[in-house]
Amino acid sequence: MIRILVVLFSVLVIMAGCSSGHRSLGDPSEYSYPINLNHIRGNLNFLASEALEGREATTKSEVLAATYISAELQKYGVLPFGDDSTTFLQRVNLKLLKFDPQSSVSLIEKSGDTLTTFRCDSDFAGSTRYFTGFDTTTGLVFAGYGIIADEYNYNDYRNLDVRGKIVLILHGEPVSEDTAYFAGKARTKYSSWMRKVQSAQDSGAAGVMMPSWSEEQYGWQNVVDYVNKGSLSLLDSLGGENRRKQRLPMISLRMRTLEQLFSYSPFSYSDLNHLAEEGDSLPTFEFDASINAKWRFSPADTIPAWNVLGIIPGSDPALRDEHIVIGAHYDHVGVGMSGIYYGADDNASGTVGVMEIARSIGYNRGNARSIVFAFHTAEEKGLLGSKFLVWNYPNKERIMAHINLDMIGRGSVDSIYSVGSDRISSELRDIVERVNKNTVQLKFNYRFDDPNDPERIYYRSDHYSYAKEGIPSVFFYDNMQEDYHKTTDTADKINLEKVAKIVELVYQTTMELSNLSHELEPDQVVKK
Repeated sequence: MIRILVVLFSVLVIMAGCSSGHRSLGDPSEYSYPINLNHIRGNLNFLASEALEGREATTKSEVLAATYISAELQKYGVLPFGDDSTTFLQRVNLKLLKFDPQSSVSLIEKSGDTLTTFRCDSDFAGSTRYFTGFDTTTGLVFAGYGIIADEYNYNDYRNLDVRGKIVLILHGEPVSEDTAYFAGKARTKYSSWMRKVQSAQDSGAAGVMMPSWSEEQYGWQNVVDYVNKGSLSLLDSLGGENRRKQRLPMISLRMRTLEQLFSYSPFSYSDLNHLAEEGDSLPTFEFDASINAKWRFSPADTIPAWNVLGIIPGSDPALRDEHIVIGAHYDHVGVGMSGIYYGADDNASGTVGVMEIARSIGYNRGNARSIVFAFHTAEEKGLLGSKFLVWNYPNKERIMAHINLDMIGRGSVDSIYSVGSDRISSELRDIVERVNKNTVQLKFNYRFDDPNDPERIYYRSDHYSYAKEGIPSVFFYDNMQEDYHKTTDTADKINLEKVAKIVELVYQTTMELSNLSHELEPDQVVKK
Protein backbone atom coordinates (compact mmCIF):
# COMPACT_ATOMS: atom_id res chain seq x y z
CA MET A 1 0.00 0.00 0.00
CA ILE A 2 2.78 2.44 0.92
CA ARG A 3 4.54 1.67 -2.37
CA ILE A 4 1.33 2.48 -4.26
CA LEU A 5 1.01 5.75 -2.39
CA VAL A 6 4.58 6.76 -3.14
CA VAL A 7 4.26 5.99 -6.85
CA LEU A 8 0.93 7.78 -7.21
CA PHE A 9 2.13 10.75 -5.21
CA SER A 10 5.24 11.08 -7.36
CA VAL A 11 3.19 11.01 -10.55
CA LEU A 12 0.77 13.63 -9.30
CA VAL A 13 3.50 15.92 -8.03
CA ILE A 14 5.06 15.82 -11.50
CA MET A 15 1.63 16.63 -12.97
CA ALA A 16 1.23 19.47 -10.49
CA GLY A 17 4.63 20.88 -11.37
CA CYS A 18 3.66 20.99 -15.03
CA SER A 19 0.48 22.95 -14.36
CA SER A 20 0.12 26.69 -14.29
CA GLY A 21 0.64 28.82 -11.18
CA HIS A 22 -2.06 30.69 -9.32
CA ARG A 23 -2.19 33.79 -11.46
CA SER A 24 -2.76 31.98 -14.75
CA LEU A 25 -5.89 30.18 -13.59
CA GLY A 26 -8.26 32.89 -14.78
CA ASP A 27 -9.21 36.46 -14.21
CA PRO A 28 -10.43 37.43 -10.74
CA SER A 29 -14.21 37.16 -10.40
CA GLU A 30 -16.58 38.60 -7.82
CA TYR A 31 -14.99 36.20 -5.33
CA SER A 32 -11.82 36.67 -3.33
CA TYR A 33 -8.79 36.05 -5.49
CA PRO A 34 -7.83 33.38 -6.48
CA ILE A 35 -11.22 31.60 -6.12
CA ASN A 36 -11.91 30.43 -9.65
CA LEU A 37 -14.73 28.45 -11.27
CA ASN A 38 -12.42 26.75 -13.75
CA HIS A 39 -10.20 25.45 -10.98
CA ILE A 40 -13.21 24.14 -9.05
CA ARG A 41 -14.45 22.46 -12.22
CA GLY A 42 -11.13 20.77 -12.92
CA ASN A 43 -10.84 19.24 -9.47
CA LEU A 44 -14.49 18.19 -9.49
CA ASN A 45 -14.29 16.53 -12.89
CA PHE A 46 -11.33 14.45 -11.77
CA LEU A 47 -12.65 13.40 -8.36
CA ALA A 48 -16.07 12.50 -9.79
CA SER A 49 -14.64 10.77 -12.87
CA GLU A 50 -14.89 7.17 -13.97
CA ALA A 51 -11.21 6.70 -13.09
CA LEU A 52 -11.97 7.33 -9.40
CA GLU A 53 -14.66 4.61 -9.31
CA GLY A 54 -16.70 6.24 -6.57
CA ARG A 55 -13.84 6.76 -4.08
CA GLU A 56 -14.94 4.04 -1.65
CA ALA A 57 -12.93 3.96 1.57
CA THR A 58 -10.19 1.30 1.78
CA THR A 59 -10.03 0.83 -2.02
CA LYS A 60 -7.33 1.74 -4.54
CA SER A 61 -9.65 4.53 -5.73
CA GLU A 62 -9.52 6.12 -2.29
CA VAL A 63 -5.71 5.97 -2.45
CA LEU A 64 -5.73 7.72 -5.81
CA ALA A 65 -8.09 10.43 -4.56
CA ALA A 66 -6.04 10.94 -1.39
CA THR A 67 -2.84 11.21 -3.38
CA TYR A 68 -4.38 13.72 -5.78
CA ILE A 69 -5.65 15.91 -2.95
CA SER A 70 -2.25 15.75 -1.27
CA ALA A 71 -0.47 16.89 -4.42
CA GLU A 72 -2.90 19.79 -4.83
CA LEU A 73 -2.43 20.92 -1.23
CA GLN A 74 1.33 20.92 -1.75
CA LYS A 75 0.85 23.19 -4.77
CA TYR A 76 -1.16 25.62 -2.67
CA GLY A 77 1.56 26.04 -0.07
CA VAL A 78 -0.27 23.99 2.54
CA LEU A 79 2.01 22.04 4.89
CA PRO A 80 1.59 18.32 5.70
CA PHE A 81 -0.31 17.55 8.92
CA GLY A 82 -0.65 13.78 8.62
CA ASP A 83 1.06 11.03 10.57
CA ASP A 84 4.28 13.07 10.56
CA SER A 85 5.54 16.38 9.22
CA THR A 86 6.41 14.87 5.83
CA THR A 87 3.01 13.48 4.80
CA PHE A 88 -0.53 14.72 4.30
CA LEU A 89 -1.83 11.21 4.99
CA GLN A 90 -3.14 9.92 8.31
CA ARG A 91 -3.55 6.16 8.42
CA VAL A 92 -6.88 5.04 9.85
CA ASN A 93 -6.86 1.35 10.80
CA LEU A 94 -10.25 -0.22 10.32
CA LYS A 95 -11.70 -3.58 11.17
CA LEU A 96 -13.61 -5.22 8.30
CA LEU A 97 -16.32 -7.68 9.32
CA LYS A 98 -18.67 -9.48 6.97
CA PHE A 99 -21.94 -11.10 7.88
CA ASP A 100 -21.50 -14.87 7.84
CA PRO A 101 -23.38 -16.36 4.85
CA GLN A 102 -24.06 -19.48 6.94
CA SER A 103 -26.40 -17.45 9.17
CA SER A 104 -30.01 -18.59 9.17
CA VAL A 105 -33.51 -18.03 10.58
CA SER A 106 -35.85 -20.95 11.32
CA LEU A 107 -39.43 -21.13 12.57
CA ILE A 108 -39.91 -23.89 15.15
CA GLU A 109 -43.24 -25.48 16.11
CA LYS A 110 -44.11 -26.04 19.76
CA SER A 111 -43.46 -29.72 19.11
CA GLY A 112 -39.89 -28.83 18.19
CA ASP A 113 -40.26 -29.54 14.48
CA THR A 114 -38.88 -26.99 12.02
CA LEU A 115 -41.59 -25.34 9.94
CA THR A 116 -39.27 -23.50 7.56
CA THR A 117 -35.72 -22.20 7.35
CA PHE A 118 -34.63 -18.95 5.71
CA ARG A 119 -31.12 -18.59 4.32
CA CYS A 120 -28.79 -15.61 4.34
CA ASP A 121 -28.55 -13.75 1.02
CA SER A 122 -31.41 -15.62 -0.64
CA ASP A 123 -34.11 -14.92 1.97
CA PHE A 124 -32.67 -12.21 4.17
CA ALA A 125 -29.72 -9.85 4.28
CA GLY A 126 -27.41 -9.45 7.23
CA SER A 127 -26.32 -6.19 8.73
CA THR A 128 -23.60 -3.63 8.08
CA ARG A 129 -23.98 -2.53 11.70
CA TYR A 130 -21.74 -4.81 13.74
CA PHE A 131 -23.20 -6.62 16.72
CA THR A 132 -22.14 -9.62 18.78
CA GLY A 133 -23.52 -12.64 16.97
CA PHE A 134 -25.72 -15.23 18.61
CA ASP A 135 -27.42 -18.59 18.20
CA THR A 136 -30.66 -18.60 20.15
CA THR A 137 -34.17 -20.05 20.10
CA THR A 138 -36.77 -17.68 21.49
CA GLY A 139 -40.19 -16.15 20.91
CA LEU A 140 -41.10 -14.08 17.83
CA VAL A 141 -43.25 -10.98 18.35
CA PHE A 142 -44.86 -8.72 15.76
CA ALA A 143 -44.69 -5.18 17.23
CA GLY A 144 -46.47 -3.25 14.48
CA TYR A 145 -44.48 -0.11 13.67
CA GLY A 146 -42.22 -0.67 16.68
CA ILE A 147 -42.82 2.88 17.96
CA ILE A 148 -42.88 4.34 21.45
CA ALA A 149 -44.11 7.96 21.37
CA ASP A 150 -45.08 9.16 24.84
CA GLU A 151 -46.24 12.60 23.68
CA TYR A 152 -48.93 10.93 21.56
CA ASN A 153 -49.74 8.34 24.22
CA TYR A 154 -48.70 5.72 21.70
CA ASN A 155 -46.73 2.55 22.46
CA ASP A 156 -46.62 -0.51 20.21
CA TYR A 157 -45.02 -2.44 23.08
CA ARG A 158 -47.73 -1.60 25.63
CA ASN A 159 -49.41 -5.00 25.58
CA LEU A 160 -46.37 -7.05 24.58
CA ASP A 161 -43.64 -8.85 26.47
CA VAL A 162 -40.63 -8.79 24.15
CA ARG A 163 -37.92 -9.39 26.73
CA GLY A 164 -35.35 -11.77 25.28
CA LYS A 165 -37.40 -12.25 22.10
CA ILE A 166 -36.98 -11.35 18.42
CA VAL A 167 -39.14 -8.41 17.34
CA LEU A 168 -40.53 -8.09 13.80
CA ILE A 169 -41.58 -4.56 12.83
CA LEU A 170 -42.71 -2.75 9.67
CA HIS A 171 -41.71 0.62 8.27
CA GLY A 172 -43.81 3.76 8.63
CA GLU A 173 -45.88 5.30 11.40
CA PRO A 174 -49.53 6.13 12.11
CA VAL A 175 -50.97 9.03 10.12
CA SER A 176 -54.20 10.99 10.36
CA GLU A 177 -55.85 14.23 9.37
CA ASP A 178 -54.86 15.65 12.76
CA THR A 179 -51.48 17.40 12.60
CA ALA A 180 -51.25 17.17 16.39
CA TYR A 181 -51.07 13.38 16.10
CA PHE A 182 -47.78 12.19 14.61
CA ALA A 183 -47.77 15.47 12.60
CA GLY A 184 -50.76 14.28 10.58
CA LYS A 185 -49.59 12.80 7.28
CA ALA A 186 -46.10 14.25 7.51
CA ARG A 187 -43.27 11.92 8.45
CA THR A 188 -41.81 12.38 11.95
CA LYS A 189 -38.72 11.19 13.79
CA TYR A 190 -40.63 8.06 14.84
CA SER A 191 -40.41 6.59 11.34
CA SER A 192 -36.62 6.40 11.63
CA TRP A 193 -35.46 2.77 11.59
CA MET A 194 -32.65 3.68 14.00
CA ARG A 195 -35.18 4.99 16.51
CA LYS A 196 -37.27 1.84 16.07
CA VAL A 197 -34.27 -0.37 16.78
CA GLN A 198 -33.49 1.70 19.86
CA SER A 199 -37.09 1.34 21.10
CA ALA A 200 -36.85 -2.43 20.67
CA GLN A 201 -33.60 -2.46 22.62
CA ASP A 202 -35.09 -0.29 25.37
CA SER A 203 -37.99 -2.75 25.60
CA GLY A 204 -35.63 -5.65 26.19
CA ALA A 205 -35.77 -7.34 22.78
CA ALA A 206 -32.96 -9.73 21.82
CA GLY A 207 -33.00 -8.76 18.14
CA VAL A 208 -34.94 -7.08 15.35
CA MET A 209 -36.15 -8.12 11.90
CA MET A 210 -37.42 -5.50 9.44
CA PRO A 211 -38.33 -5.40 5.76
CA SER A 212 -35.50 -4.19 3.55
CA TRP A 213 -35.64 -0.44 2.95
CA SER A 214 -34.15 -0.79 -0.51
CA GLU A 215 -35.43 -3.95 -2.20
CA GLU A 216 -38.27 -2.27 -4.07
CA GLN A 217 -36.10 0.59 -5.32
CA TYR A 218 -32.82 -1.17 -6.07
CA GLY A 219 -33.64 -4.87 -6.29
CA TRP A 220 -32.77 -7.62 -3.85
CA GLN A 221 -29.37 -8.46 -5.33
CA ASN A 222 -28.21 -4.87 -4.82
CA VAL A 223 -29.28 -5.06 -1.18
CA VAL A 224 -27.27 -8.25 -0.70
CA ASP A 225 -24.22 -6.86 -2.52
CA TYR A 226 -24.25 -3.75 -0.35
CA VAL A 227 -24.45 -5.73 2.88
CA ASN A 228 -21.76 -8.14 1.72
CA LYS A 229 -19.24 -5.31 1.44
CA GLY A 230 -19.05 -5.72 5.18
CA SER A 231 -19.02 -3.60 8.29
CA LEU A 232 -16.13 -1.25 8.99
CA SER A 233 -15.30 -0.03 12.46
CA LEU A 234 -12.35 1.70 14.06
CA LEU A 235 -9.59 -0.57 15.28
CA ASP A 236 -7.39 1.95 17.08
CA SER A 237 -7.31 1.47 20.85
CA LEU A 238 -7.93 5.19 21.40
CA GLY A 239 -11.00 5.13 19.20
CA GLY A 240 -13.64 2.72 18.08
CA GLU A 241 -13.01 -0.53 19.90
CA ASN A 242 -13.47 0.78 23.43
CA ARG A 243 -16.03 3.46 22.64
CA ARG A 244 -18.56 1.66 20.45
CA LYS A 245 -21.90 1.00 22.11
CA GLN A 246 -23.35 -2.48 21.88
CA ARG A 247 -25.86 -2.62 19.04
CA LEU A 248 -29.00 -4.70 18.94
CA PRO A 249 -28.73 -7.56 16.41
CA MET A 250 -30.86 -6.98 13.32
CA ILE A 251 -31.41 -8.30 9.81
CA SER A 252 -33.42 -7.19 6.74
CA LEU A 253 -36.03 -9.51 5.29
CA ARG A 254 -36.88 -10.02 1.64
CA MET A 255 -40.49 -9.33 0.67
CA ARG A 256 -41.18 -12.94 -0.27
CA THR A 257 -39.74 -14.02 3.08
CA LEU A 258 -42.15 -11.72 4.90
CA GLU A 259 -45.05 -13.17 2.94
CA GLN A 260 -44.02 -16.70 3.92
CA LEU A 261 -43.30 -15.73 7.53
CA PHE A 262 -46.72 -14.14 8.04
CA SER A 263 -48.41 -17.20 6.58
CA TYR A 264 -47.76 -18.70 10.03
CA SER A 265 -49.62 -15.83 11.74
CA PRO A 266 -53.23 -14.61 12.00
CA PHE A 267 -52.57 -11.89 9.39
CA SER A 268 -51.11 -11.96 5.87
CA TYR A 269 -48.21 -9.71 5.01
CA SER A 270 -50.15 -8.11 2.16
CA ASP A 271 -52.92 -7.07 4.57
CA LEU A 272 -50.45 -5.70 7.13
CA ASN A 273 -48.38 -3.95 4.48
CA HIS A 274 -51.50 -2.31 3.07
CA LEU A 275 -52.36 -0.96 6.52
CA ALA A 276 -48.80 0.32 6.94
CA GLU A 277 -48.82 2.02 3.53
CA GLU A 278 -52.03 3.80 4.54
CA GLY A 279 -50.56 4.71 7.94
CA ASP A 280 -53.34 2.86 9.72
CA SER A 281 -53.08 1.16 13.08
CA LEU A 282 -51.42 -2.24 13.08
CA PRO A 283 -52.22 -5.24 15.27
CA THR A 284 -49.52 -6.62 17.56
CA PHE A 285 -49.17 -10.24 18.57
CA GLU A 286 -46.78 -13.09 19.37
CA PHE A 287 -46.37 -15.90 16.86
CA ASP A 288 -47.35 -19.38 17.99
CA ALA A 289 -44.05 -20.68 16.65
CA SER A 290 -40.62 -19.96 18.13
CA ILE A 291 -37.69 -18.69 16.13
CA ASN A 292 -34.13 -19.96 15.96
CA ALA A 293 -31.74 -17.15 14.96
CA LYS A 294 -28.16 -17.96 14.01
CA TRP A 295 -26.69 -14.54 13.19
CA ARG A 296 -22.98 -13.93 13.26
CA PHE A 297 -20.08 -12.17 11.60
CA SER A 298 -17.02 -13.82 10.09
CA PRO A 299 -13.60 -13.11 11.66
CA ALA A 300 -12.32 -9.59 11.08
CA ASP A 301 -9.60 -8.37 8.74
CA THR A 302 -7.57 -5.23 9.42
CA ILE A 303 -7.59 -2.78 6.54
CA PRO A 304 -6.29 0.81 6.20
CA ALA A 305 -8.06 3.97 5.05
CA TRP A 306 -6.59 7.46 4.81
CA ASN A 307 -7.49 10.91 6.10
CA VAL A 308 -5.80 13.74 4.20
CA LEU A 309 -4.65 16.59 6.46
CA GLY A 310 -2.89 19.86 5.76
CA ILE A 311 -2.19 22.99 7.78
CA ILE A 312 -1.44 26.66 7.16
CA PRO A 313 0.25 27.87 10.36
CA GLY A 314 -1.04 31.04 11.98
CA SER A 315 1.01 34.23 11.86
CA ASP A 316 0.41 35.24 15.48
CA PRO A 317 2.75 33.48 17.95
CA ALA A 318 0.14 33.88 20.69
CA LEU A 319 -2.69 32.34 18.62
CA ARG A 320 -1.10 29.90 16.17
CA ASP A 321 -1.54 26.95 18.54
CA GLU A 322 -5.32 27.40 18.21
CA HIS A 323 -6.86 25.73 15.15
CA ILE A 324 -9.80 26.28 12.85
CA VAL A 325 -10.64 23.02 11.03
CA ILE A 326 -12.28 23.13 7.59
CA GLY A 327 -13.45 19.68 6.55
CA ALA A 328 -15.22 17.49 4.02
CA HIS A 329 -15.42 13.76 3.46
CA TYR A 330 -13.89 12.76 0.15
CA ASP A 331 -15.08 9.13 0.13
CA HIS A 332 -18.25 7.84 -1.49
CA VAL A 333 -19.84 4.39 -1.93
CA GLY A 334 -17.81 3.04 -4.84
CA VAL A 335 -19.09 0.58 -7.45
CA GLY A 336 -22.31 -1.42 -7.23
CA MET A 337 -24.56 -3.54 -9.43
CA SER A 338 -25.87 -0.38 -11.08
CA GLY A 339 -22.39 0.84 -11.97
CA ILE A 340 -20.17 3.60 -10.60
CA TYR A 341 -21.57 5.82 -7.87
CA TYR A 342 -19.68 8.95 -8.91
CA GLY A 343 -20.54 11.00 -5.83
CA ALA A 344 -20.19 14.37 -7.55
CA ASP A 345 -22.36 16.19 -5.05
CA ASP A 346 -21.78 13.64 -2.29
CA ASN A 347 -19.14 14.69 -1.66
CA ALA A 348 -16.78 15.74 -4.43
CA SER A 349 -18.52 19.13 -4.24
CA GLY A 350 -17.56 19.66 -0.59
CA THR A 351 -14.09 18.25 -1.20
CA VAL A 352 -13.28 20.66 -4.02
CA GLY A 353 -14.80 23.45 -1.94
CA VAL A 354 -12.31 22.80 0.86
CA MET A 355 -9.50 22.51 -1.70
CA GLU A 356 -10.38 25.90 -3.14
CA ILE A 357 -10.54 27.46 0.33
CA ALA A 358 -7.09 26.01 1.03
CA ARG A 359 -5.79 27.44 -2.24
CA SER A 360 -7.19 30.89 -1.46
CA ILE A 361 -5.83 31.00 2.09
CA GLY A 362 -2.51 29.61 0.89
CA TYR A 363 -2.29 32.45 -1.60
CA ASN A 364 -3.64 35.33 0.51
CA ARG A 365 -2.53 34.22 4.01
CA GLY A 366 -3.39 36.69 6.81
CA ASN A 367 -4.60 34.06 9.31
CA ALA A 368 -3.53 34.65 12.92
CA ARG A 369 -4.68 31.19 14.06
CA SER A 370 -3.61 28.03 12.26
CA ILE A 371 -6.05 26.54 9.76
CA VAL A 372 -6.30 22.79 9.27
CA PHE A 373 -7.83 21.27 6.13
CA ALA A 374 -9.29 17.85 6.91
CA PHE A 375 -10.43 15.51 4.15
CA HIS A 376 -12.10 12.69 6.05
CA THR A 377 -12.28 9.10 4.93
CA ALA A 378 -15.08 6.57 5.60
CA GLU A 379 -17.83 9.06 6.34
CA GLU A 380 -20.14 6.79 4.39
CA LYS A 381 -19.18 3.94 6.76
CA GLY A 382 -20.25 5.77 9.91
CA LEU A 383 -18.17 8.97 10.22
CA LEU A 384 -15.11 6.80 10.91
CA GLY A 385 -12.40 9.08 9.54
CA SER A 386 -13.59 12.13 11.45
CA LYS A 387 -14.08 10.11 14.65
CA PHE A 388 -10.52 8.81 14.38
CA LEU A 389 -9.11 12.27 13.72
CA VAL A 390 -10.91 13.93 16.62
CA TRP A 391 -10.20 11.12 19.08
CA ASN A 392 -6.49 11.14 18.17
CA TYR A 393 -6.06 14.86 17.56
CA PRO A 394 -3.00 16.28 19.36
CA ASN A 395 -4.56 18.47 22.06
CA LYS A 396 -8.02 18.66 20.50
CA GLU A 397 -8.83 21.36 23.06
CA ARG A 398 -7.05 23.76 20.72
CA ILE A 399 -9.67 23.29 17.95
CA MET A 400 -11.67 26.51 18.27
CA ALA A 401 -14.23 25.78 15.54
CA HIS A 402 -15.04 23.36 12.74
CA ILE A 403 -16.78 23.98 9.40
CA ASN A 404 -18.11 21.02 7.41
CA LEU A 405 -18.97 21.00 3.69
CA ASP A 406 -21.00 17.94 2.66
CA MET A 407 -23.04 18.24 -0.56
CA ILE A 408 -22.97 21.89 -1.62
CA GLY A 409 -23.46 21.82 -5.41
CA ARG A 410 -27.15 21.22 -6.07
CA GLY A 411 -30.38 23.17 -5.63
CA SER A 412 -30.89 26.91 -5.81
CA VAL A 413 -27.73 28.93 -6.35
CA ASP A 414 -28.97 31.45 -3.78
CA SER A 415 -29.68 29.16 -0.81
CA ILE A 416 -28.11 26.49 1.40
CA TYR A 417 -29.04 24.56 4.51
CA SER A 418 -27.08 25.73 7.55
CA VAL A 419 -27.03 23.06 10.25
CA GLY A 420 -25.92 23.20 13.87
CA SER A 421 -24.28 26.61 13.94
CA ASP A 422 -25.74 27.51 17.35
CA ARG A 423 -25.95 24.06 18.93
CA ILE A 424 -22.81 24.79 20.97
CA SER A 425 -21.99 28.48 20.46
CA SER A 426 -24.55 31.02 19.26
CA GLU A 427 -21.62 33.34 18.55
CA LEU A 428 -20.64 31.05 15.68
CA ARG A 429 -24.07 31.48 14.08
CA ASP A 430 -23.83 35.26 14.55
CA ILE A 431 -20.45 35.34 12.80
CA VAL A 432 -21.62 33.14 9.91
CA GLU A 433 -24.76 35.24 9.40
CA ARG A 434 -22.81 38.50 9.53
CA VAL A 435 -20.22 37.30 7.03
CA ASN A 436 -22.95 35.99 4.74
CA LYS A 437 -24.79 39.32 4.85
CA ASN A 438 -21.61 41.19 3.94
CA THR A 439 -20.58 38.84 1.13
CA VAL A 440 -22.60 36.32 -0.91
CA GLN A 441 -25.98 36.85 0.81
CA LEU A 442 -27.16 33.27 0.61
CA LYS A 443 -30.55 32.43 2.08
CA PHE A 444 -29.99 30.06 5.00
CA ASN A 445 -32.50 27.31 5.66
CA TYR A 446 -32.38 26.15 9.30
CA ARG A 447 -34.90 23.32 8.90
CA PHE A 448 -32.50 20.62 10.08
CA ASP A 449 -31.79 22.42 13.34
CA ASP A 450 -35.21 21.23 14.50
CA PRO A 451 -34.50 18.70 17.29
CA ASN A 452 -37.45 16.67 15.97
CA ASP A 453 -36.01 16.41 12.46
CA PRO A 454 -37.03 12.87 11.39
CA GLU A 455 -33.99 12.57 9.11
CA ARG A 456 -31.59 13.43 11.97
CA ILE A 457 -29.35 15.27 9.50
CA TYR A 458 -27.39 16.94 12.30
CA TYR A 459 -26.07 13.53 13.38
CA ARG A 460 -25.19 12.20 9.93
CA SER A 461 -22.07 14.04 8.77
CA ASP A 462 -18.54 14.62 10.01
CA HIS A 463 -19.19 17.81 11.97
CA TYR A 464 -20.97 15.66 14.57
CA SER A 465 -17.67 13.98 15.50
CA TYR A 466 -16.39 17.43 16.47
CA ALA A 467 -19.61 18.63 18.07
CA LYS A 468 -19.70 15.60 20.38
CA GLU A 469 -16.41 16.84 21.81
CA GLY A 470 -17.86 20.29 22.50
CA ILE A 471 -16.28 21.97 19.44
CA PRO A 472 -18.51 24.68 17.87
CA SER A 473 -19.39 23.44 14.38
CA VAL A 474 -21.46 24.44 11.38
CA PHE A 475 -22.49 22.17 8.50
CA PHE A 476 -23.44 23.43 5.02
CA TYR A 477 -25.64 21.04 3.02
CA ASP A 478 -27.87 21.20 -0.06
CA ASN A 479 -30.30 18.33 0.74
CA MET A 480 -30.12 16.89 -2.77
CA GLN A 481 -32.54 13.96 -2.94
CA GLU A 482 -33.12 12.93 -6.54
CA ASP A 483 -29.66 11.45 -7.15
CA TYR A 484 -28.65 10.69 -3.57
CA HIS A 485 -26.52 7.52 -3.47
CA LYS A 486 -27.32 6.80 -7.10
CA THR A 487 -25.14 6.41 -10.17
CA THR A 488 -26.73 9.58 -11.53
CA ASP A 489 -24.92 11.87 -9.05
CA THR A 490 -22.58 13.15 -11.77
CA ALA A 491 -20.33 16.18 -12.28
CA ASP A 492 -22.39 17.72 -15.07
CA LYS A 493 -25.22 18.39 -12.57
CA ILE A 494 -23.11 20.46 -10.18
CA ASN A 495 -23.79 24.20 -10.01
CA LEU A 496 -20.25 25.56 -9.91
CA GLU A 497 -21.48 29.06 -9.13
CA LYS A 498 -23.16 27.75 -5.99
CA VAL A 499 -20.00 25.94 -4.94
CA ALA A 500 -18.02 29.16 -5.47
CA LYS A 501 -20.48 31.15 -3.34
CA ILE A 502 -20.11 28.73 -0.45
CA VAL A 503 -16.34 28.74 -0.88
CA GLU A 504 -16.39 32.52 -0.58
CA LEU A 505 -18.64 32.35 2.49
CA VAL A 506 -16.47 29.77 4.26
CA TYR A 507 -13.23 31.48 3.24
CA GLN A 508 -14.38 34.79 4.72
CA THR A 509 -15.83 33.10 7.82
CA THR A 510 -12.60 31.20 8.37
CA MET A 511 -10.53 34.35 8.10
CA GLU A 512 -12.75 36.13 10.62
CA LEU A 513 -12.58 33.20 13.04
CA SER A 514 -8.84 32.90 12.64
CA ASN A 515 -8.37 36.56 13.58
CA LEU A 516 -10.98 36.76 16.34
CA SER A 517 -9.61 38.41 19.50
CA HIS A 518 -11.09 35.68 21.72
CA GLU A 519 -12.15 32.05 21.57
CA LEU A 520 -15.78 31.14 20.90
CA GLU A 521 -17.67 30.72 24.15
CA PRO A 522 -19.92 27.65 24.33
CA ASP A 523 -23.52 28.30 25.39
CA GLN A 524 -24.12 24.87 26.87
CA VAL A 525 -22.50 21.65 27.95
CA VAL A 526 -22.58 19.08 25.17
CA LYS A 527 -24.05 15.67 25.94
CA LYS A 528 -21.79 12.99 24.52
